[in-house]
Amino acid sequence: MLTDGISFFVVLGLAFAFATWFARRHGQQTALGAAMSVSLLAGTWFEIEILGTAINVPIATALIWLIIYCTHSGREIFSHLNVTDYLLGALMAWQIVVDTYHSGQPFSWIAIAYGRWMLPYAVGRYAFLSNGTLQKVSPLFAVVGGLIGLAAMVEAFSGVNLWRYLFCEIDDEVALPVYTRFGLTRAHGPMRHPIFLGVVLLTLIPFAIEWMTRSGIPRAQRILGAMSLAAIVLGIGATISRGPMLCVPLIALIVLAWHSRIARWTLAGATVVIGLVTVFNSDGMLTALESATNRQQRSRIIVLGDSDEAEVYSGTRNRLLAPRIYGPIFWKGGPLGYGTEASDGFPPLKLPGIPRDPELLKRVSIIDNSYLNIGLAFGWIGAGLFIGMLLSAIHLDVTQVPVAETHFYPTASVYFVTRAAVLLAAMAQLCLVYWDFDHGFWVMAFVGASAGLVSRKERGLVGEG
Repeated sequence: MLTDGISFFVVLGLAFAFATWFARRHGQQTALGAAMSVSLLAGTWFEIEILGTAINVPIATALIWLIIYCTHSGREIFSHLNVTDYLLGALMAWQIVVDTYHSGQPFSWIAIAYGRWMLPYAVGRYAFLSNGTLQKVSPLFAVVGGLIGLAAMVEAFSGVNLWRYLFCEIDDEVALPVYTRFGLTRAHGPMRHPIFLGVVLLTLIPFAIEWMTRSGIPRAQRILGAMSLAAIVLGIGATISRGPMLCVPLIALIVLAWHSRIARWTLAGATVVIGLVTVFNSDGMLTALESATNRQQRSRIIVLGDSDEAEVYSGTRNRLLAPRIYGPIFWKGGPLGYGTEASDGFPPLKLPGIPRDPELLKRVSIIDNSYLNIGLAFGWIGAGLFIGMLLSAIHLDVTQVPVAETHFYPTASVYFVTRAAVLLAAMAQLCLVYWDFDHGFWVMAFVGASAGLVSRKERGLVGEG
């Protein structure tokens, strides 16, 4: 078995070699996207340490190819900025302000904030900024997503994770689920957790849609795109994670609703029904979710805070308990929050007002809500900037739908509808999982792609493309 360091250099070398070959064949602007598509195949635990910082393959690939990108297309970096770009810049700057205020050491926080926000965002933005890169790179991400999905299916049925089998054992940064659902192993593929894999695969759905719906392509390519989409969806199913699995029909319904009045009314009616059931029979809905996905999941009785009221606790209900416990702490944190250091850890012991009971603290140690994670660290303003950035990216995608087949031909308009639907579904999923760089990197790259595609259209309108 290889070490994590050797595994790191093997996949990094593969990404570099493939991107170099692809760029020679299709143009230098495609190299960044080609390299990043291959980097998805690396286990996120394939790491080396530089100056005390863990660097995995996607991070290293992004750093190398963004530098190369700047050498041949540096003038494009600040071209046609939009609201999503500004919100991303403000979020990064706000983290630097908050963490410097709480902990000092501004230069180290500049590097950390850049790596957390700007680096993955820039990867998405500049991978799709030039004419034709979307059509050339989409099949790469679709095929890679399909391969990961097939490997996840193998893992679900056999219990064998191919990355751990072919490369190296996963680290202990995240405690993997040890139980099965429906008699299947929960697949985590190249990620550290099944939910992370589900979120990442969600962001790859639009690439398969773009490929299979593109105008004028051979029938064989359309079939390959459809097969990639099916494999990605099956991979999401192989995670046996409720959130990502429910996101798939949600995305499909949103896309259908965009094109069909009947589907719009159906979706609206379903939303109302689900809302009413949630309000009037929330306990029954939670019980159904628990029993449907894992009948062996154990529930416990806990007492919140100083009250005498007993609560039923389970992994599912933790998603509701976390906001009740940490929501008031977030609110008391004000516009600045508590900083990265204080809000870090499982549980975040440096936060003021966390539960005093050790057993309760153990049960709610993981804050499975990305908005709370970011809000606790960076306050009201940080959470607002993050949510605003995601919403603005959805708006950018929606505004491209009417002009897609003019400015992005041969890409069909359904691609941008799907992008908006995926982002909307991802926003819902982020309510149920903590913000981790394993999936956060690719969510930010997806958001960056929305900004890059709009910038690419604007450049074309003024004759720069």
